[in-house]
Amino acid sequence: MVRTATAERTVGADGGFAAVRGGQAVHRTQEPSDLVSTLLYVVDEGSGFLTGQTLNVSGGSAYL
Repeated sequence: MVRTATAERTVGADGGFAAVRGGQAVHRTQEPSDLVSTLLYVVDEGSGFLTGQTLNVSGGSAYL
């Protein structure tokens, strides 16, 4: 779960971020900036041979 304004108001307000952190290998709340390097890789010319993959940027979440 990514910390966004909407998530803060909904699931985050009820302790959702803490619950998700408890099931992740990386014990911190995901920020929007955590997605940037992966997105840059996917759109980079150097990843032109990447096809049909699912890249889970989830901190090792057990909730996938």
